Amino acid sequence: MLTRKPRLRLALPRGLSIVEFMVGVAVGLFVVGGATKLFVDYLGNNRRLLLETRVNQDLRAAADLIARDLRRGGYWRNATTGLSSDPASAPVLNPYSAMSLASGVLSYRYAKDADNTPDSDEQMGVRRDLVGGVGVLQLRTADAWQTITDPGTLNV
Repeated sequence: MLTRKPRLRLALPRGLSIVEFMVGVAVGLFVVGGATKLFVDYLGNNRRLLLETRVNQDLRAAADLIARDLRRGGYWRNATTGLSSDPASAPVLNPYSAMSLASGVLSYRYAKDADNTPDSDEQMGVRRDLVGGVGVLQLRTADAWQTITDPGTLNV
């Protein structure tokens, strides 16, 4: 009697089951969600750092302008005319030496010309003012006040 050997069946390729598919989608969504969260955090930190840099730059530039202008305060181009070799004669006082802080405005003068007379264009100052409801620093140049801080970046 001849016995027949059972034939081995080759496994035919089959698709994914619904459970395998759902697990794969869930893992993929988890990875994409984590990457999105990291990207959003990166953008938020980058924006915050940019704003901090703008504020620092704005304050540094304003401080430099104010310090440079204040160093000139009291400068008198003809200071040598106030000196005298005769001890009996009274020295000429510097007409630019007055500084005041009245009603929140720091006022000072310095000579721009050689006429020994403080003119209106030689009156300088620094103040805090409101522009559109935002506090800004302003520097007086001649007869006009010029805003030196950005109201969109910094509220002084």
